[in-house]
Amino acid sequence: MIGKQIGNFRVIEKLGEGGMGVVYKAIDVHLDRPVAIKMLSADLARNPELVERFRSEARAQANLNHVNLATLYAFLVHEGNAFMVMEFVEGETLEQMIVRRGPIAPEDAIPWFKQALLGIGAAHRMGIVHRDIKPSNLMLNRQGIVKVMDFGIAKVVGTRGMTRTGTQLGTVAYMAPEQIQNRPIDVRTDIYSLGITLYQMLSGHVPFESDSDFQIMNDHLSTAPPPLTRMYPYAPVQYQNVVMKALEKSPDLRFQTVEEFGAALEHPETVPASIGAVPVSPGVRPTVVEIPGPAMIAGTAALATTAPTVALTSPQVKPAVAGPIPVVPPAPVPAKAKITWNSRSIAAGAIAGAAVILLAIVMVARKPPVAQAPAAGGVAPAASANSPSVKPEIDVTTTSLDNPVDPEAADNKPASTPPAVAPPPQVVTKPRAGGATTASGDAGTPQGSPTASSDNSAEFDELEHQIDQLTSRAAAVNNSLDRLQQQQAASGYGLRGDIVSRHASMQTTLSKAQSAIEQRDLARTKRYADLTAADLEVLEHFLGR
Repeated sequence: MIGKQIGNFRVIEKLGEGGMGVVYKAIDVHLDRPVAIKMLSADLARNPELVERFRSEARAQANLNHVNLATLYAFLVHEGNAFMVMEFVEGETLEQMIVRRGPIAPEDAIPWFKQALLGIGAAHRMGIVHRDIKPSNLMLNRQGIVKVMDFGIAKVVGTRGMTRTGTQLGTVAYMAPEQIQNRPIDVRTDIYSLGITLYQMLSGHVPFESDSDFQIMNDHLSTAPPPLTRMYPYAPVQYQNVVMKALEKSPDLRFQTVEEFGAALEHPETVPASIGAVPVSPGVRPTVVEIPGPAMIAGTAALATTAPTVALTSPQVKPAVAGPIPVVPPAPVPAKAKITWNSRSIAAGAIAGAAVILLAIVMVARKPPVAQAPAAGGVAPAASANSPSVKPEIDVTTTSLDNPVDPEAADNKPASTPPAVAPPPQVVTKPRAGGATTASGDAGTPQGSPTASSDNSAEFDELEHQIDQLTSRAAAVNNSLDRLQQQQAASGYGLRGDIVSRHASMQTTLSKAQSAIEQRDLARTKRYADLTAADLEVLEHFLGR
């Protein structure tokens, strides 16, 4: 085929080969643009049923016109072979990206995945189910636009007689249970495959891996997917419940539309844990903060045989809860290590104790008098944050502007300070939005004045309002462009390339702005909001607004 001319298209190289045909790169000699030509493979071209399926694919794809879907230009029959001429997308598939660099960072994976949802959602609204969604069918072009490729086994909902009994269409690792069992499919079948795709993008692996196709199909039917962190310890756990809901065995328990899937990615914290969720892998150790003491020892029976135990009846230990508390018996001491006491040992201990008491009395007697510095409002001066004996306080709660000093902290401060050194102003470190901290105290910020944190809150409120306005404007632009695309498609035309690029850029930057505002990242939110506004102005001017 290399070098041959089919209609207006000259074949220049072979791009790849799939389950139904071979894909070539060609040049449109009239328009001088690259195209992709898909030809039904020779061994299948003799099967009338498969030829009809190929023709059905062309008819279904001809009605699709969306920035995130590969465009079909023409359908040709040449020398008894059927060809589809499609948009040539220059870029990298998500599968190639995963193989090259491993799991995709969520700040890239989620916006790209949302673009795929937009394209597949447009197909679903026209009654078309893709049936073979996977990372190798999602292409990221050089402009950062995701294109959904290869509707080669797409099926128009309601069309019958196109699949023989016992024949599964799709790729085993991404097939929904109803596909494996040859039960009726719908848009929720694509949602399952999208869940597998997102799982692989975030973890670098599909949930079910085996050398046996039978084992993989059995896992799809009866095995709960392992958590993302089992495949990749640094996978973003905030999307765990979203992915697991998309991978429910029953279609009724999954997201019912791709729009619902996309909304869950915007607010993953609202998605409850799946009923069939698998517990965290034993190989992944959660972070545990251990507080040593009798309560921990009493609550851990395993430590009773390896560590000495402090009896809870000691007068220095106060149980945290009322009621009887089981006391773990102390570990038995081996006979050869048993400690014996005699009169010499008792006498030596008494002498040492008396020496300690006398030393304490001498130190107290030599202690200088306390220098009390008057404080406004009757509040004692706070301990210095730089004192070697006092740890700086971290204020992790909301502090009243009328009384910024924590009463509990004031009660626990040292009783005295060296008389020759004046106490410096107290520095209270407060968490800010986005993970930063600010220091507030006597110097530079008068009591009762607004803090930087409140200023940031006001900025975030303003930005959230701006993002809401941009989202509304974007929705109006999307609707207008969809109507315009439909009108031009009916006349055999498409949107201008620069408008298509601007539209995709607007969707991407708006998604990143929404993600940044969720993460309370002020700088990124402003940057992406400005980029979105610039794209919207161009698009609205194009639409005559």
